[in-house]
Amino acid sequence: MKLNILLIFGCVLFSCSSDYKNDLSNSTSVFIKYFPKSITLKAEPIKIELPGINHIHCMNNLLIGINYSGSNDFLHLYDKEDFSHITSLIARGKAPDEFLTLNYDYQWGKDSTGTYMWIKDINSNKLCKINLSKSIEKNRPVFDKCINNLQMDLWYMKFVVNDSLLVLTPHIQKHVNNLTLQHYNLLENRTIFERQLYKDNFSPKIDNQVYGLRTMIKPDGTKLLAFNSNFSRFHILNLNLTNNKTITTYEEIAEKEIKRELQRIELYDLKRYYINFLVTNQKIYALYANKYPQETRSLDTTTGVEVHLFNWAGDPLKKFIIKENLWQITIDEENKTLYGITANEQLYRYDLSDIKNGRLEQCRKAQIVNLR
Repeated sequence: MKLNILLIFGCVLFSCSSDYKNDLSNSTSVFIKYFPKSITLKAEPIKIELPGINHIHCMNNLLIGINYSGSNDFLHLYDKEDFSHITSLIARGKAPDEFLTLNYDYQWGKDSTGTYMWIKDINSNKLCKINLSKSIEKNRPVFDKCINNLQMDLWYMKFVVNDSLLVLTPHIQKHVNNLTLQHYNLLENRTIFERQLYKDNFSPKIDNQVYGLRTMIKPDGTKLLAFNSNFSRFHILNLNLTNNKTITTYEEIAEKEIKRELQRIELYDLKRYYINFLVTNQKIYALYANKYPQETRSLDTTTGVEVHLFNWAGDPLKKFIIKENLWQITIDEENKTLYGITANEQLYRYDLSDIKNGRLEQCRKAQIVNLR
């Protein structure tokens, strides 16, 4: 019998700085100054209508555009071959097949019935598995499964593993001085496992929002990736929180630096480092901006970004240099193609099929200088 379990994962509160007493339990820290290969990618602009699209996602033969606020429908499906519009799904409303709000936590897959993705409506407290293949066939949303009456808010992230395991990431609460990982049994409505994330409780004086975390799950459901754009790092976590790894790239962002910045600017104006991740079962693609938010949203295409490639052991593999000012990426593994979208809704395609010709980096110092 399948066991329905809810895994509750609190936002990671961690700093690489030695002046911060809290360390993630059972975690090894790795500092990366350079990548084995540096490759400049050439962009191919794609002609496609993406009105109000906030994010793009490749799923088998589909390109999915998500509009969180601008149109009557949340999901817009395109053919990945010719980028023609196929259909739009999930109208805004209170009907059974409508959503008041929509969030997508980067979990999709393919089974015997077709391509699917997990989406949630925070206002209606439901998490649903929408079958994209059947939805296209019937030209209306078709849900294979919905989990209702979950206690959600905007900061929660939920993942389903083998149709039985959910991962939920709450926003840090000021009244909580440590965070825990919880396994929750949905059938029995009780917590069956709980573990504290940190060796020590964190200071209540710290602005908790600085450490809010986004989490992604490896498609096979065995690991989590967690990141915070305020720091130049990310975490690779096992579901039982053993043998975790924290990867810091280029520079260590200390807590005291963040506090000093907050004396002159608002929290949401802090500099952003890793702003987007895309994970597969083999690789981690990390979009590195190293910019302030106003620069990330700028229509200037000369500032550029980097995409860092890692494996799940946290080893740096390659660095892709991109001159376009991307703010989100997605990957087509089958065709070895990277896609990126800019603030002005321009879609670009990058060919990764011939990446062996990348220049071997000779000098760690030269790379650091190029970033500044």
